[in-house]
Amino acid sequence: MVTESCMIRAAGLSHQGLVREQNEDRFVIDQSIGCFLIADGMGGHQAGEVASRIAAEVISKKIAQQTKNTRLDPARILQNAIVAAHQTIRKQAQKAISQQGMGSTVVIAWLQPSGCQLWLGHIGDSRAYLQRGGELFRLTEDHTIYNQARRAGLLGPDPQTHPPRGVLSQALGASDVIAPETTRIELKPDDRLLLCSDGLTDMLSEEHISEFLSASDNIEIACHHLIQAALEQGGKDNVSVSVLQVMP
Repeated sequence: MVTESCMIRAAGLSHQGLVREQNEDRFVIDQSIGCFLIADGMGGHQAGEVASRIAAEVISKKIAQQTKNTRLDPARILQNAIVAAHQTIRKQAQKAISQQGMGSTVVIAWLQPSGCQLWLGHIGDSRAYLQRGGELFRLTEDHTIYNQARRAGLLGPDPQTHPPRGVLSQALGASDVIAPETTRIELKPDDRLLLCSDGLTDMLSEEHISEFLSASDNIEIACHHLIQAALEQGGKDNVSVSVLQVMP
């Protein structure tokens, strides 16, 4: 995608992991509207796959419809798209007992049509990272019970009393009410943006993520290295990554 001052290359890869029977992750790379996202589904038999598919389709469609609408704030467009996906998943879940309670996380990067401005939106524990000048910065906060307690200063000194780290505080479809978070990022030449599901972050430390992300000039190879490293650490969940490279 070429804009007035920004050229982006993007690549993505997903794997069902070594434990799960199917892959309920979904990723989108749509250069035509500057939309990049990862959705991580959850639920009963195939329900997670349905939820992540709905999330990806609805959010991409809503962004495409609003790409040329300069009257609305990009943050509001992203929030509206996320809420629309949430409502669609809940409506679908009412149609089949096997899909009741299904849900999905989502992390979205939306590149604006001019300049090098990018908006992030997310729900759940799929993450976005920025690698700049050899340093890795986490751009999203997990929507989990554990992280909620940590941010409120409610974690005691004994880890045994802490909430489980993987329990979500909000997710598309599975929560009654959601509060999408959005962030604006000004990209610079040579920046790399990583979107990923928790199948990556549960297996690898941020130090190792940074190492594998920068190990190759080729972002397709970087995606492969990240996925392979997660599998070598056990691959306990579906794992998906998408890497955006800002060209010099």
